[in-house]
Amino acid sequence: MPDSSNESESKYGRTIYSSKPQSQLEAEAGEKLFKISDGVYINQVTKDFIESEETPDITNDVLHNFDSIFLKKQDYLATTWHPSKLILIAVYKKDTRVNLEVATISNGKYKIESNAVLPSMPYDVIKIAHHPNLPLVSICTPHSILVWDYEHSREIFLQNLPDGKVTNVGFYPSQNLVWANWIGEDKNPAAHQWLVIDYNTKTKDVYDVEYEDVYSRGSTLHPSGLLIGVLYNDHNNGYYIHTSTPKLGHLYYYSEPSPSRREYEAYSPDFSITGKYFAYIANPYMSMRKNYSKVVIYDIKTAKLQAEFYTGSTNFDARQLQFAHGSKYVTLFDVQSSIVSMLDCSNGQLIGRHEFDTQVVSLSSHQRYGYYSISCLDGLYILIDKTDLNVYRTDTKRGNESIAKSFIKKNSKYRLKVGNLYN
Repeated sequence: MPDSSNESESKYGRTIYSSKPQSQLEAEAGEKLFKISDGVYINQVTKDFIESEETPDITNDVLHNFDSIFLKKQDYLATTWHPSKLILIAVYKKDTRVNLEVATISNGKYKIESNAVLPSMPYDVIKIAHHPNLPLVSICTPHSILVWDYEHSREIFLQNLPDGKVTNVGFYPSQNLVWANWIGEDKNPAAHQWLVIDYNTKTKDVYDVEYEDVYSRGSTLHPSGLLIGVLYNDHNNGYYIHTSTPKLGHLYYYSEPSPSRREYEAYSPDFSITGKYFAYIANPYMSMRKNYSKVVIYDIKTAKLQAEFYTGSTNFDARQLQFAHGSKYVTLFDVQSSIVSMLDCSNGQLIGRHEFDTQVVSLSSHQRYGYYSISCLDGLYILIDKTDLNVYRTDTKRGNESIAKSFIKKNSKYRLKVGNLYN
């Protein structure tokens, strides 16, 4: 079989893929090469580039004391907290059915208040979200969305979505609407759209949330319900703020204020409880590097960076970033190591680091209390921050709306139409 070679060259150097001896390749290339694996060689420029990767520095000298509640039960799929109370809604598998459990937590005790079978729900649940004001949860699989009234234990609405993929779900606060991140079959699999469903009239609309030729990489609703934060990438990354209410079949976005970063990828967006800050995970996503990911936090009024710090994870292993406990902290988990991390928003210091023996599948952090629920393959864990027992009691509704309306008024000249409506 004849020897063959392929190579790639860029500003980051040169990589050669070949079965030829290294000495022969060096003679042909006219430069020193370095073997990084069988049949893969790089030159000095590429070697310097790989070795120049910044090493994460995560300070862990402020670790809090946590209590733990463990429920060894069926496979928990996902959980969500009541927005203002210590009530946890959990979805788990039992026998051949998906069940929904409502529990209260008091004095370190987990008390099940009700349990219901979800007869229409498939096993592959990926997210559950609580309504901001009502005793409703939205539960999604890749191909369906269920709205459930847990106070009366009844199904409100079920939408099957076979012609695409759902990746996230939530509620509009003051309308009978659920939203979802949606990847339609007719769209590039790298691009997300914005799906809106009226669960009373059972109507749905899908909107593009891209501009020009960039890909949207995930979106989430501002707590006011008036804006959407949409991530993008195009050999760099950033976000644009969009309107949440369509006009003549289109959503609109604001070209400014908007940041731009040099990392290639952006994912897992979240707004703070006050609606002032927008956070997501940024990752370089470059070949031959470890690709340490960062949490980045921006002030939406100015798009100025407020904080950035490493997650402790590489590539896309950091998952489900979310603000927690009055948005003093952010939390996430590493899908490879099953480590859940809690980090201070102001400086990235670890306040908690918890490693689990079995695979972590879902994380939910309370917005107002220092309570965290972790769904694992062997059961459900509740972590309670005993160091910080303060409760964030501020009524944020008026403040959220004020921030959103101020943004809309101040930046009206930067508002542009984006995308088309697909029925």
